[in-house]
Amino acid sequence: LEDFPGLAGVRVTTRVGTAQVATALLAREDMPDILWRRSLNIAGKARRDGTQQMTLLEDLVDWGESHTEFEYNPRFTRR
Repeated sequence: LEDFPGLAGVRVTTRVGTAQVATALLAREDMPDILWRRSLNIAGKARRDGTQQMTLLEDLVDWGESHTEFEYNPRFTRR
């Protein structure tokens, strides 16, 4: 985030086709540099190796749920 000093946060929306599955907001004040670098590391490993090692995707979800404001579309979650 230090490369973008005017950025207030990062919002991510996950979709399946046109349906919104989840949204997450990471506010700048919630992400010091050390955690930002850690998040890039976790996301990079999940993208690179997540197909072969599903726990990396679970790690990414756990990290996101711990550090963002998020909402899941109930249509896509277990009841």
